Amino acid sequence: MQEFSVAFGRVSRATFSANPELKTHITDLVGRAYFNLHNTQFTHAENGWANAIVAAALQLCMDSRVQKLSTRELIHLFENMIRISEEHLREAKRHAAMASNVFYLKETALDAAMLEHDEISAFHHAATTVMGLAHTGRVRTRPSNDSAA
Repeated sequence: MQEFSVAFGRVSRATFSANPELKTHITDLVGRAYFNLHNTQFTHAENGWANAIVAAALQLCMDSRVQKLSTRELIHLFENMIRISEEHLREAKRHAAMASNVFYLKETALDAAMLEHDEISAFHHAATTVMGLAHTGRVRTRPSNDSAA
């Protein structure tokens, strides 16, 4: 992450209110990128998410590396940004579903407790070593003194 990205949020409104054509141009490019991905208008997207995507695109355009890109490359960059955002939204929804799934929570808590119990009880077990000896099955006895007489 670049050093100026946090400070950028403080100046972006003033910068883009002074240059509304830039914001309109970027919004149009983001709309084209969204249409390329979903074959629907960007206006059909959820309003808060769409505003965040446009704001991120505007921030991207302030980077010197992005300013050198052609229109086609910008649209491709915005497509990638939309894909990344949508993937994070899917993951967030999945995590929210897991966080409210009673069976999942019960099983995960039990698994964690059992794992913790196994780790703790491992310290209390004595280390054992089994040594194998070769045995023929015959029992050897020493001759007793009585049998020699």
